[in-house]
Amino acid sequence: MITHARTHKARFLGYDIWTRQADTWRTKGGRSINGTIALGVPPETVETRCRT
Repeated sequence: MITHARTHKARFLGYDIWTRQADTWRTKGGRSINGTIALGVPPETVETRCRT
C-alpha cells in the first residue's frame, strides 16, 4: 500500500505504521518527535482480542 504516512496510517502485517507529528513536543530547542516512525496495534485488534 502506498500512502502519505503523515495523513494516513498504513496497515502492514497487522500493525499500523505512521509518522509522528507534534509541534509542541520539544527537546533541547528542537521538535524531537517530528518525522519519527511509529508502530501501533490497531484499536479493532485490541478490542477483538480483549473480548476472547
